[in-house]
Amino acid sequence: MGVSWIKVIHKFPKTDEKTHFDLIQNGWIQLKEPKTLLITILASIPLMVINTLISLGVIHIFSDITFSEFGFTAGSFAITIRFDALIAILLTLVIHELIHLLFIPNFMKSKKTFIGLTFFGGYVYTEEEISKTRYIVISMAPFIILSIFLPYMKFARTLVTLVMR
Repeated sequence: MGVSWIKVIHKFPKTDEKTHFDLIQNGWIQLKEPKTLLITILASIPLMVINTLISLGVIHIFSDITFSEFGFTAGSFAITIRFDALIAILLTLVIHELIHLLFIPNFMKSKKTFIGLTFFGGYVYTEEEISKTRYIVISMAPFIILSIFLPYMKFARTLVTLVMR
């Protein structure tokens, strides 16, 4: 019926120079991306802080989870790394990337859409034409679903409570 399996890759595909040139000639504007991984990480720190504050705010308002369960107490901060929490983080990474993938139109039929996992994290890659609005929706969907909507759900609150305690 024209449906294929999700294609999994472990490194970014090489850029097709001819396709890139044709797109530029037809008025496409390439997104500006950081030149190195270090610059990418440094540029993302303010977004991480803002997203963390939003997520903690939503959890604080709509959940019975306290900040002390996250390691914050008066005058101190503690981090405990547990194996089940690491598994939960890895599972969240996979779910996060699958949400990106689900918002790409016709991803199951596409021969130009991939999901990948590297040492530095997961990613979804597509060479399909998408509008700027669709790009923004694809980019924002995991944050909105996992960090804003999920804390409202009783199951999610129970899961977070089990992992954090």
